[in-house]
Amino acid sequence: MDLHEVYGLRNLINAETQRQRQMSYSQMRGGAEAHRIRDMLSEAMMRAFVLMDFGEHVDMNLDELHERLHPILKEVLQLESRAKGAEIVHRGLRAVILGRPNTGKSSLMNGLAQRDVAIVSDRAGTTRDSIEVRLNIAGVPMSLTDTAGIRDAEDSLEKEGVERAKRKILEADVVIAVVDASDAEEETSSILAELEELAVASLPVIVVRNKLDLARGKKFSEIESTARLDVVDCLETCALTLEGVQPLLKSLENLVNSLCPDDSGPCMTDTQLLSEAREELENALSVRDTALLCDHLQRALDIFGQMAGSTVSEQILDDLFKQFCIGK
Repeated sequence: MDLHEVYGLRNLINAETQRQRQMSYSQMRGGAEAHRIRDMLSEAMMRAFVLMDFGEHVDMNLDELHERLHPILKEVLQLESRAKGAEIVHRGLRAVILGRPNTGKSSLMNGLAQRDVAIVSDRAGTTRDSIEVRLNIAGVPMSLTDTAGIRDAEDSLEKEGVERAKRKILEADVVIAVVDASDAEEETSSILAELEELAVASLPVIVVRNKLDLARGKKFSEIESTARLDVVDCLETCALTLEGVQPLLKSLENLVNSLCPDDSGPCMTDTQLLSEAREELENALSVRDTALLCDHLQRALDIFGQMAGSTVSEQILDDLFKQFCIGK
C-alpha cells in the first residue's frame, strides 16, 4: 500500500456518511496522480538541465520550458483545491448562528435540527453558552452552534457567553447571521460590521431575516460582500412556523457542494505538501535564470516524490504509527 491508500483507509474507517466513504476511495487512488505529476516534473527537470548545460547546442529556450510547466501548475492547483475540499468532507463544516438577543436564533436552530436542542424564550439573553448540534448536509457532517446574543452584556455570565460567541466565529467555516426582519436594515449593518472586525479571511455569511411574520410585505435592500465577508445568500424565515427553513438548508447544501469536490476523480491527501509544490512551480515560472528554475523544479520533484512514496519523512511515519497504533 502507498501512503494515499493508507490515509484513504484511515478516513474510510472513520467515515460517518456515504460521501465521506466515497471520498476515501477517491483518496486511495491519489498515489497514481502523484506518480503521474512526478513523471511530468522529471521530464521538465531533464529539459531544464539540458538547457542549463547545453543551451547553445539545443533548439530550446526558457519560454518553451515555461510553456511545459504551465499545464503542470494548473493540474497541481486543481489537485490542491480538491485536497482542501476533501479535508472539509472528512473534518466537517463548522457553522455558527450569530445575532442580537431575541432574534429567534434558538428557534431557528431547533428548526434546522428538527428537534428541540435549544431553550426558546421571549426573554432576551436566554442562551448564555454555546449549544452545538450535528447535522448531515449533502453527506458532509456540519456542527451547528447556537451562540449567545451579541450585545453589551449586563452580567458576568452573559459577558462570557458573548466572548465565547466571538471566539466561535474565528473557528467557523460559515456564519448564519440572524436579524429581526422588522428592523433588518440597521441590525444587519451592525452585525456585519462586527463580523467584519472579527473575520480573518473571506468568511462565507448567510444573512437570515427572521420573524418574517412581523414584517410581511416589507422590501429589503440587497447586501453586498466585502473584503472579509462573502455574503453567499440572504433569506427570510419565520422560525416559529418553520417557513424558510428548507431554503436555508438548501443554501447550506449549495455552500457545501461549492467547497467540496465531487468524489468521481482521484484525490490526494496532503494539502500542505501540495501547497509547497505549487509555490515551487510558481517560483520556477517567475524566474529567468535557468539554475534557479532547476532549484525550484528539484524541490517540487522531491515533494511529489514524497507524495508518491519514493521518499517518506520521519514525521509521516510517526503520524502513521500514532493513528494506526502500529507496533503498540
